[in-house]
Amino acid sequence: MRLELPHDQWAELREPDEIPRKAARKFRKVLYRIAAPAADVDQGLTSEAQAAEVGRAMLSSDDGMDGVEDLAEAMVLAAVSEWSYGSVCGEVMDDMPDHAVDAIYASCQARGYIEKLMPDFGPSMDEDSPTTPSSH
Repeated sequence: MRLELPHDQWAELREPDEIPRKAARKFRKVLYRIAAPAADVDQGLTSEAQAAEVGRAMLSSDDGMDGVEDLAEAMVLAAVSEWSYGSVCGEVMDDMPDHAVDAIYASCQARGYIEKLMPDFGPSMDEDSPTTPSSH
């Protein structure tokens, strides 16, 4: 999918299922790193209160806002197959205008890339899988 960016620039986005495993793993590594402080949030809270506590825990961690920016950058590098700025790499992205990177990340969020890149830890319906649901 071609995403038109300001100033006659563009980015070509991969479909989530076309993202290379290495790039998806880099994204998840950042996500797990910034989500780790939220593991101790009280599970008995309402979903709204729990979400607020998770946000506070993540933002008050050592990574804080840097982690959120790292996550956005990992998503952009995973999703973009090519762009008008040159090679798709961190060095080139560092020289891009913030608004272009923000537009790519916002498009990824709107298209559900975060959810689609998360591994499925649920039981498998495959009889040969070690996570097959129990019949008991």
